[in-house]
Amino acid sequence: MRYDELNQLFRDELSTYYPPEEIRAIIRALAAHYEQLSLITLHLFADKQISDEVLSDYLKALEMLKKHVPLQYITEEVWFMDLKLHVNSHVLIPRPETEELVNLLIEAQPAPGGRILDLCTGSGCIALAVAYYCQQTRVWATDISTEALKVAKGNAEMNKLQVNFFQADVLKNFPEDLPKFNWILSNPPYIPQDEASGMALHVTAFEPHEALFVGNDDPLLFYKAIRDHAEQLLEPNGGLILECHEHFAHQVASLFKQAGFASVEVIADLAGKSRFVKAVKPD
Repeated sequence: MRYDELNQLFRDELSTYYPPEEIRAIIRALAAHYEQLSLITLHLFADKQISDEVLSDYLKALEMLKKHVPLQYITEEVWFMDLKLHVNSHVLIPRPETEELVNLLIEAQPAPGGRILDLCTGSGCIALAVAYYCQQTRVWATDISTEALKVAKGNAEMNKLQVNFFQADVLKNFPEDLPKFNWILSNPPYIPQDEASGMALHVTAFEPHEALFVGNDDPLLFYKAIRDHAEQLLEPNGGLILECHEHFAHQVASLFKQAGFASVEVIADLAGKSRFVKAVKPD
């Protein structure tokens, strides 16, 4: 099979699953992953034959895509800011809005030597991006999942970044030997379970539900726990930046206002949705 025939096959087979521009992006990503080829090179090689071994990889990926497997779980890699990360079905696929969370911290200019804690770290994307961009800080990160922590630790090794990972359940007590932190960041589970039926199958069928969903009866469950941890673990004047469900961000902000936190604000993401809550523990 030639490259032009492969392109046409993907367009024909995936036309009912993805829009044309997304199919184009999928082909580009697979070509880069399997052969380190750019889209321009693919066009230049349009009449070239694909080796049987590589063609097998493309065709396997095509069948997985038709079963709604996310592209990132097929290639097992994703870019988060300037970091290439390994991902699998044990961790969420990092989203662009979570990059915005990291940018909010960068803009706050954490002090050299400051300690930063990432709760519900998953792939480690937040913690590792902080370690990469705020190199004079010290970073800790935690997750309840043993498998997620394996992925996060592997990503730290792959990117040669230092993060202190530990296993803990955000909804329970943390180890008593933790230091006080200058910043706490988190993208916790925040989607009510009853919203799952309206979400894309490639999300609900493959990404870990424990990292996505929270019970309908208490959608602020994790934020209440984070508030309690913040009261114990933040230094005076220490800050929090939390990613939130757009419909609950103002309720999350109220939680922290009621607990006496200062400078509480709701911040919109680039799409204009109420996405982040920032707060400061009073002196």
